[in-house]
Amino acid sequence: MRIWLSMLIPLILGITVGVGTTRQEFLNVQEQFDVHYDGVQSIDPILTTPLDAPKAQVVKGIDFDFGTMSRNESRIHNFLIKNVGAIPLDVNFHLVSCGKCMFTEFESQFVPPDETVEIAVRYSTRKPVARFREWIEIGTSDTTQEVIRFTITGNVSESISLSDDKLVVDNVISNEVNTSTFQIYSFLTDRLEITDYKWSNSSTADLFDIEFRPIDPSKLEAEPPAKAALEAVITIKPGLPVGAITQSLLMTAQTDKPVELEMPITGSVVSDISIIGASNFTRDRNLLDLGRVPRDQGKSQTLRILLKGPNRHDAELRIASVDPETALKVTIGEPNKNLNNGAVYMYPLEIEVPPGAPAFNRLGSVQGKLAKIVIETNLSTAKQVIIYVRVATE
Repeated sequence: MRIWLSMLIPLILGITVGVGTTRQEFLNVQEQFDVHYDGVQSIDPILTTPLDAPKAQVVKGIDFDFGTMSRNESRIHNFLIKNVGAIPLDVNFHLVSCGKCMFTEFESQFVPPDETVEIAVRYSTRKPVARFREWIEIGTSDTTQEVIRFTITGNVSESISLSDDKLVVDNVISNEVNTSTFQIYSFLTDRLEITDYKWSNSSTADLFDIEFRPIDPSKLEAEPPAKAALEAVITIKPGLPVGAITQSLLMTAQTDKPVELEMPITGSVVSDISIIGASNFTRDRNLLDLGRVPRDQGKSQTLRILLKGPNRHDAELRIASVDPETALKVTIGEPNKNLNNGAVYMYPLEIEVPPGAPAFNRLGSVQGKLAKIVIETNLSTAKQVIIYVRVATE
């Protein structure tokens, strides 16, 4: 027994020392590969991003300073996003901090690998602040940065100003002349003239006239008191399409220096004809949103054309044009003449993206403008009705 114990004790001691040494060696190795959590998991995003994923990269920064601007002045800056991934990147408008002063026509665009998209942002100094800081958010299909926030800053001086943030001309009769006015003020000098102007929407520019008339600033209630002033008289001629008015007057005013000004013109044109639809139809803009349509399935939707007034019995409606005509099929059906005891005629208007339609993008972005349907009538109160469609095939 004593011989057996004398052999067992050294064996146990040897095993204990060996286990301890091995544990210490592997403990050091484990510490090198441990993942530490200090509130945020410290994993390299490159290792967790699939190799075939899109990747958004901001070019030339997410912040821009406009410097000093005059009141009601507008300036534009282009923010840039590049796709440095391996597949197309979906970039889309998400949100702005100020719907009154931040504007962009950008809606969405697919950006191929190694290509860059420009997001033009226009800022107008309409808020009564001396220093501004606003932002616009852009969504992407990059899972590591699904929303990118761009920020603009600047200062505002009161060298020149407009009397209103926008000119509202609601319920314009389509076959009548409409006149509206606003004022332009100069606060630092008694020199004020408009050296150049243009209309933002060229498709209806010929239906708008403008005249600038000098007025006595002492008779105005501008605050602070103006040293010079002009009255702008805008005349809307007959012929605007039924629906929303989308127009802006872009002006170059000269005082001690040239200043770019903008007066948005909003409102609606009304007549005896109107369009109604489901929740994806915006009535005040005559805009139907079909979204992205699978090419192998297609999609269709029916709107309703309502016609009232004494000329409804003799009305003639026809599809004048469809853009793109190779991808949209539009049909006007026979009217229902029994609504409100015959006081209203209702025509079905079917808009279809047929199965197998060609690939196209009409989402209202830089890559593709909105699709457009023009309906012509023999009515003196509404020669044209324009319907816009936001749609793309995939």
